[in-house]
Amino acid sequence: MEISSAVNVSNYSINNGISVLSGSLSLNQNKVTLNTTSHTPGQNYTISVSNVHDIAGNNISSNNNSSAYTFVSDITPPAINGIIVTSSQSVTVQFSERLDINTAKNKNNFSISGNISIISAQLLPDSTGIKLKTSKQLTDVDYTLTVSNIKDRAGNLQSPNPKINSYRIPKRIKGNYSKNTISNVTASTWEQNYTPNKTIDGFGMSDPESRWQSARIMPDSITYDLSKSVSMDSLRISFYKGETGRLYKYSVYSSVDLNSWSPILEDIWSEEAEWTEIEFDSTDGRYIKLVLKECNQSNKASIWEFESFGSIFKETPNQEPMAPTTLVLSQNYPNPFNPSTRISWQSPISSHQTLKVYDVLGNEVATLIDEFMEAGQHEVEFDANNLASGIYIYKIQTNEFSETKKMVLLR
Repeated sequence: MEISSAVNVSNYSINNGISVLSGSLSLNQNKVTLNTTSHTPGQNYTISVSNVHDIAGNNISSNNNSSAYTFVSDITPPAINGIIVTSSQSVTVQFSERLDINTAKNKNNFSISGNISIISAQLLPDSTGIKLKTSKQLTDVDYTLTVSNIKDRAGNLQSPNPKINSYRIPKRIKGNYSKNTISNVTASTWEQNYTPNKTIDGFGMSDPESRWQSARIMPDSITYDLSKSVSMDSLRISFYKGETGRLYKYSVYSSVDLNSWSPILEDIWSEEAEWTEIEFDSTDGRYIKLVLKECNQSNKASIWEFESFGSIFKETPNQEPMAPTTLVLSQNYPNPFNPSTRISWQSPISSHQTLKVYDVLGNEVATLIDEFMEAGQHEVEFDANNLASGIYIYKIQTNEFSETKKMVLLR
């Protein structure tokens, strides 16, 4: 539909004293939602539409411009459908229907055992889920979440009230934590120049062209090949425009053969940040499929960058940890930071190494290391007292390897 005619309230009329207050058009432009004055339960109504046309200018047919309906009052209370744990500091509570905004966003309506603090409660774009940000929770510990006083859009109070639910933080196997190597990326569609492989090139937000852009309306998917079956227990996904409030609803699956897929996490929402980080129970697989379902700002999927992590060995008696075979550069901590942060990396060989910091224009702003370093784990502190807020890139370089990551200075 053409937007201006579709959302013009004067183009709609409802009998029996109902006024149309406002209208909104869906992302795929084929559904109009009208906000009205209150209806009476059990009452029959007729809605009439005029002067609404499609994007080609065709006006609504006079033979199909009215429809009868009966208003049925919602008396069903909202119920908790499940709890999804995406990290040690993020828990999502899923409900059976759309929720009242005020009760859903009130963090005092939630409590977690073990003196875990609720930092914030966010109502997700589909209005059926609430994401809780918490203080640090421990793996292999049973927690109970108590939910109270949540209402649906009709004002029905949850039942039972309160509701107590049990959950556990995902557990990782012991071993050297390492970034998995992705050998190939495939997708069924993409816009010209926005190919799937650009999600593993390491450029991310520093290059506006360096992303995958789906060529069709969601749902759509992108698949990553790790070249062999490996352990995986966490992902980092940089969704396009995630740092500006664009949120995606997505699911993640793993497979060893591209035929049988096992769900890792289903129907979760991304973070309002440059990176969405999720953790899950350790599993083995060669392929990871990311299925993007919907978005609060766009009808097409797009991703800056994708990373997979896991332990590179499973602990058995008398087994020594395996040394990395390539340079491993860790994400700085904390990130964002002010004014200092720590950068660590692990080198498989002794060599001359440089660690430098650049701004987003590629100008070098600091040299942290420029010397011969022994093989093993290293860490330095970066003090940005003399720099302005913004995104910076740090790069580790040897004769054989190089890797870059981004960090955010936030004053």
